[in-house]
Amino acid sequence: MLVEEAVDYRRELYLGITFSRSLKKPIVIGSSEGGVDIELIAKKYPWKIVERVIDPLLGIRRYDAMIISKKMGLQGETRRKLVDTLMKLYELFLSLIHI
Repeated sequence: MLVEEAVDYRRELYLGITFSRSLKKPIVIGSSEGGVDIELIAKKYPWKIVERVIDPLLGIRRYDAMIISKKMGLQGETRRKLVDTLMKLYELFLSLIHI
């Protein structure tokens, strides 16, 4: 169980990394619509889902993260924070799946 202090937020974003068995590569999935119902958003508003295949030999580059954040419509400080978060998320992903 994790208990944390509640925080006010202006908007929710979705950011995740999964492994495509068919492509045999990691895929970053993001959306400016965020929330827990990402599957519903993908069905109703597929254009709001951003996907980027990551070459496991190169790993994720800041360039990839910048493209993802731009396609999500982010700007300024929010964009910079998402890029930093995505870079750290990919490190965590690698440590968990042992590519």
